[in-house]
Amino acid sequence: MIQTPSNIDYFKQSINTQSIIRLNFNYLSQLVEAWWDTVTEFVPPHIAKFQLIHLILKNAHKDDLFYFDKLGKSTISAVTISQIFHRDCPKLALIVHEALSELFALKDIKYPYEDHKKLYLKPQGEHYQDWGNGYGNIAPHSDDLYEDIDSDFLSLTVCRDNTETPTIFYFPKDILHNFTGAELTRLFAMKV
Repeated sequence: MIQTPSNIDYFKQSINTQSIIRLNFNYLSQLVEAWWDTVTEFVPPHIAKFQLIHLILKNAHKDDLFYFDKLGKSTISAVTISQIFHRDCPKLALIVHEALSELFALKDIKYPYEDHKKLYLKPQGEHYQDWGNGYGNIAPHSDDLYEDIDSDFLSLTVCRDNTETPTIFYFPKDILHNFTGAELTRLFAMKV
């Protein structure tokens, strides 16, 4: 159960400082894709992941590398990286996903019922933003709200996004900004 903050004003002040860092890695995309051209089917995915990690660490700007260990510290609640590859290649997307997750020290949790790591949009969904493994829209949600496992961060990689549908982050400040102190106290005392 979530504990009631001892100081609601401090809690509100803290959530109002949350920020998103947006990094554009377009300057690395040619290197990443040239490297990917050298990866054969005989290279195990975990080896490819470490090769890509080395490439990123060697070539990324120091200002960008700075944020790899800042997630969740101070005010940084989310880091987005765009344009690291341009190819329509799910295998490359998975390796990029795994490499960046490793660089951010994110531990992958596999839920017992999870039989996939990839979600695909069904063709007619491109015109209707019909996401969710082709079965419907993904409404705003918390990925671990009803789970026994607590997770602090989500690592998400998107490729084949012909619709250019943005991934939207909702911070607590976006949801709780109009809550009174009494309402927040009641909220923190609730069980899901």
